[in-house]
Parts: sequence; C-alpha cells; structure tokens
Amino acid sequence: MRQGGRVRQRVVATLGRLEDLQDGRLDALIENLARFSQSTWRRLEEQAKRLNVRWSKQWGPR
Repeated sequence: MRQGGRVRQRVVATLGRLEDLQDGRLDALIENLARFSQSTWRRLEEQAKRLNVRWSKQWGPR
C-alpha cells in the first residue's frame, strides 16, 4: 500500500514467536487456526480418509 508516495507496510497476521513454536506449541497453533475454517478442515479430513496409495516412486539415494 502506498501513502503519500511512500510504501507503507502493515501486519496482517502473526503466527507468534519462533521460540514458542519450537517448544512444541505448533500443534496448538494449527488447532486454533482450524477453528476459523472448520468446514474446510472437515472436508480435508474426509478426503484424507479416502486416499488410497497404489504405488510410489522412490527418489534419491537408497
């Protein structure tokens, strides 16, 4: 966004402090974010249950 001919930055969202996420709180963050999109979360869970892996290809060294 520009104001007065200059670029202005604005924080839209924050995920928290890196130290907090490294302390194992990432799962709690994901659960809190999921509350904002429960219908999408449920749909993705249902799609994941229907996945059927028939084959896979290995890449890189074995």
